Amino acid sequence: MRPAPVATGAVAERLLERVSSMAITIDLSTLGGGTYTIEDDGTPGNGTSVVRDPLGNIIQTFMHPADQVRVISKLGQNININITDSLTTADFIVGSLTVPSENPDIIQIGGVLTSGVVTLAARLQINEWGSDGATDIVAGKLYLDAATGIGVGGNAIETQVSLLEAESITGGIRLSNINDVTLGGGGGTSDLRGLWTGSSGDIVFTNQGAILLSDQDGVESARSGGNMTLIAIGAAADISSNVNRDALLAVGNIALSTGRDVLFGTVGADFDNDVRAGGSINITAGRDFHIDGFSDMASDDQGLASNGGVTITAGRDILIEDDNGVDASVGVSAVASTGAVVLTSGAGGTLSLAANSSSALFAGAGGVVVNADRILIENDSGINVSSGGSARLTGASFGRAIDIGSATDGVTALELSDAELDRVVASTLTIGGANSGLARVVGALTHTNNNLAIESGLDNVLVQADITTPQTLTLRAAGDVTQSAASFITTGTLRAYVDTPDTDGPGGTNSFLGALALTAADIWGNADADTLNGTAVGDTVMAGGGADFVWAQLGGNDGVWGEAGDDRAYFGAAWTLADSFDGGSGTDVLILQGNYNLAGDLGVITAIEKIRLISGSQIEFGDLAGNTYTYSMTSHDNDVAAGQRLVVEGITLGASEVLFFDGTAETDGYFQVLGGAANDILFGGAGDDHLLGYGGNDVLNGGNGADRLRGFAGADTLTGGAGNDLFVYGAANESSSTLFDTLIGFDPSGDMIDLPGAVTGWTGNITSGHLTSSNFDTLLAAAVNAALQPNSAVLFTPTSGDYNGRMFAVVDANGDGNYTANADFVFEFVSPASALNASSAYFI
Repeated sequence: MRPAPVATGAVAERLLERVSSMAITIDLSTLGGGTYTIEDDGTPGNGTSVVRDPLGNIIQTFMHPADQVRVISKLGQNININITDSLTTADFIVGSLTVPSENPDIIQIGGVLTSGVVTLAARLQINEWGSDGATDIVAGKLYLDAATGIGVGGNAIETQVSLLEAESITGGIRLSNINDVTLGGGGGTSDLRGLWTGSSGDIVFTNQGAILLSDQDGVESARSGGNMTLIAIGAAADISSNVNRDALLAVGNIALSTGRDVLFGTVGADFDNDVRAGGSINITAGRDFHIDGFSDMASDDQGLASNGGVTITAGRDILIEDDNGVDASVGVSAVASTGAVVLTSGAGGTLSLAANSSSALFAGAGGVVVNADRILIENDSGINVSSGGSARLTGASFGRAIDIGSATDGVTALELSDAELDRVVASTLTIGGANSGLARVVGALTHTNNNLAIESGLDNVLVQADITTPQTLTLRAAGDVTQSAASFITTGTLRAYVDTPDTDGPGGTNSFLGALALTAADIWGNADADTLNGTAVGDTVMAGGGADFVWAQLGGNDGVWGEAGDDRAYFGAAWTLADSFDGGSGTDVLILQGNYNLAGDLGVITAIEKIRLISGSQIEFGDLAGNTYTYSMTSHDNDVAAGQRLVVEGITLGASEVLFFDGTAETDGYFQVLGGAANDILFGGAGDDHLLGYGGNDVLNGGNGADRLRGFAGADTLTGGAGNDLFVYGAANESSSTLFDTLIGFDPSGDMIDLPGAVTGWTGNITSGHLTSSNFDTLLAAAVNAALQPNSAVLFTPTSGDYNGRMFAVVDANGDGNYTANADFVFEFVSPASALNASSAYFI
C-alpha cells in the first residue's frame, strides 16, 4: 500500500471510531476537493480501515463489522477504495442513487468484501483501481451508477455477486463476474434498470455462471446505447429471463454466449422477452437455443439501416416453440436489409419451428440459412423471406444426406416433407449446400413458392419422384445430376450443375431419363471432363474446363459454350442456324449426324476447330436407324476467324452419303475438308485450304490461296485455282488406269505435284497415238513405254480414240520403265494456265 502519515496519540483517539454493530458514516462533503482513499489500515485481519485525505493523512478510522458503511461525497472529489478485510454483512455505500449531489466525480475500486449490498454512485466513472486480475468487489448485491462509464478505464471491474444492476449514460459498462447472477428483479433496487446505458456506450458483461434477466424497472432487463455482449461461462451457465418483460435491447449489436442454454419466453405463459438490436445479433449456445411465448428476436430493428443479421449457433438444438405462447419469432426487422438469419445446430441437432406464425423465421433481402441435421416445421409455422431474399435448408454435419419429399423424420438424413417446404416462402428455396452429402428427391414435390434449388456439395443429386415448381428448378452436385425414368419434372427453367463444386478428379454428368415439361434448360460443367446432356427445349450449356462432351441432339435452340479444354458437342440431326457453339480455348469439335442442307451459313460457330460429319451407319452416338445421310454445306465468311482453320471431316461417310461443301465465301480463314466414300464436291475459299476427297470420284476446288489437294481413290477432278497449289498423292493407285485424276487449270509456273517417290524428269512428249477406255491400259503402255524410263515422266496427247486430243502425264512409280496399271501414275491436264512442256519440273 502507499506510505502515508499516521495520526497518533490524542488525534488518533479522537478519530478512531470503534463501533461493532451500527452504521458508519464517512462524510467527505464538508471537506475540500481531491482524491480520498478508503483502505485497510495496514494490519491484515484486524478489521480496521482508514480514510485518507488527498495528502495521505488519516482523517478517519473505522472498525468492521458494522451494519452499514456509508460515504458521502460531493462534486470535485474522487474516491479510491481498497478494503482488504471483510466487512462481513455490512452494506457498503459510496454516493447515492437518488441524491446526485452526494456523489464523487470518480470512484476507483480495488477491493471490498461483504455479503451485504455494495452501492457505488459517481458523477462520471467507476473504474478498477489498478490493472490486476483479482476480484474487486465481493458482495451479495451490487449497484453501480456512473454517467460516463463503468469499468471502462482499463480492465473490466471484477466482481463476485449474486445480483447486479448498473447504469451509465455514456461510456459503457465492462464487468466480469464470478457466480450465477441475476440482473435486477424483485431483490434489486427500483432506482436502476438492470444493465443500462443511455445515449451511447457498450455493455460487456462476462460471467462465470448463469445470467438471469429479471429487472422490470426499465422497458428492458438490459439496454445498451451501443453494443451489448453477455457471456455466461460454465457447463450449466444459461442466459435466460424469468419476468414478462423485454429482455434485451441494443442500439448496436448484441452478442450472447453461454456454456449451456439461451432461453427466452420459456418461464411463464405468453412472456414477452424480446431481444432487439439496431445492428446484428450473434448467439452461441453450448447446448440449446430456445425462444417461446410472445418473445421476438430481431436485428436491424430500429430503423438504422444497419443491415445487421441474426446468427445463432447451438451445440444441440434450436427451438422456436409454442409451449408457452404462440408468437415467438427470430428474424431481421428491416425488409430491405441485407442482414441474413443463419441458424446452425449441433451434430445431430434439430431446428424446431412450432411457433404459430408463418414468419416464425423471417428476413428480408439477406435471406435465411438453416444448418441443422433435423428440421421440423409445424403446419402453423414457417419461414418468410421478403424483398427477393432466399432461404437455404441444409444439414449441420459434414456429408449429411438429404431426403426431400420424405414423410418420415429419420436420424440418418435430413428429411423434409413436401408440406414442410410449402411453409417456406422465399424467392429461392435451396435445400442442401457445400457440405451436403447425397441429395435425393424421394417423394413428389409441388413447390409453388417461386424457385427451388437442390444441392449436394459432396455427392450426387438424384431425382426419384415428380417435381413441380413454377419458375426455376436448380439441381447442383459435386458429382452427377440424375433424373430417374419414373419421374416427371415440370418447371420453367431447369438448371443443372455437375461437378460443382469440383471436389474430385473425375468429371460429372447429368442424365434426364424421365419426362420433362420445361421452357428452357441451363446446364453447367466444371473444370474436369464432364458429360452434359441437353433437353428438347432451348438449352444453354456452359461446359467449363476439361475435355467435355455435350449431347445436344434432342432439338431446341441450343447455345453451347465449351470454354477451356478440348470439347465436343453432338447435335445429331438437330443443328440449325438458331443453334450456337462457342468452343472456347482448346480443340473443339461440332458433331453432326443427319441430313443437312446448310445454305449460306454453317450456323453460329465460334472458336470451333472441327465439324465432324457422321455416317448413318455409325452407332457410337446412339443413332441406330441405319439411315443414309447426305450433307450440303455452304459457309459464310464469318464461320472461320481470321487466320484460323476449320476442319470439316466426313471421312466415315459411306458410298451413298455425299458431302457437298462450298467454302468460297471465306476470305480470311482456311479449311481442311475431308470427304468420305461417296462422290463428294469440295470447294475451298480464299485461304490456303487442304481438301481431301478420300473414296469416290470427288471434285476438289481449292479456290484462291496456296491450296493442298488430295483425291485419294477414285477418278477425282482437282482444281487448284489461283495460287501456288500442291496436288498430293500417297500411292500410284490413287490416280491410275481409267480412274485417273483430272487436274484442271494446273499452273506450271507455281503448282506442283507431290508424289511419294522422286521423278527423274521428263523423257518424252508423245503427240500422237490411239487411246480408248475399253483397252485403256494396253493402249497407253504401247504409246508411252518406248519413251518411259525408270522413275521418269512422259507427256502423251492421243490423236484418236475416246481420249482424242486430251493431255496425259504418265509417271513410272515402280521404277521398271514401263507403264503398269495401278503401279504407275496417270494424270490428265485440262486447261492448264499455260502450256505444259516436257522440260519443266512439276513433280516433287
